Amino acid sequence: MAGATHVLPRVMPRPALLRRRAVRRAATFYLLVSPWLLGFVLLSAVPLAGALLMSLTNYDGLNLDYVAFVGVDNYARAFSDPEAQHALLRTLLLMVLVVPPGLVLQLLPRSGAPPGAGWSSSSPVCRASLPSTARPR
Repeated sequence: MAGATHVLPRVMPRPALLRRRAVRRAATFYLLVSPWLLGFVLLSAVPLAGALLMSLTNYDGLNLDYVAFVGVDNYARAFSDPEAQHALLRTLLLMVLVVPPGLVLQLLPRSGAPPGAGWSSSSPVCRASLPSTARPR
């Protein structure tokens, strides 16, 4: 057997190759998601946390010299106030009685379309109410 002394190049084992590919895909995913995540934290989570902290103080929007921590006293006062209770009840009523039927009425025209019908045969109201990322069946 002539040429049997030739050394073959070392091939990476299959699990290690799959592991490197998984790490590369995960790194790509986090690189692409990071701008959205950063925007969410800076534009949503930080102001929400600031508002929660402000609601636990006596800050009135004008004087920073006299700010003191009052805990949940603001919430206790709001829940014991009849006008605040009325506003909360009306908001809850709106959430329960108006929002779900509105969503059903927006999505109802699409449910009446024949199976296999594309977006062009559905109503414009339904097309506007569905997310733009939805794919036709």
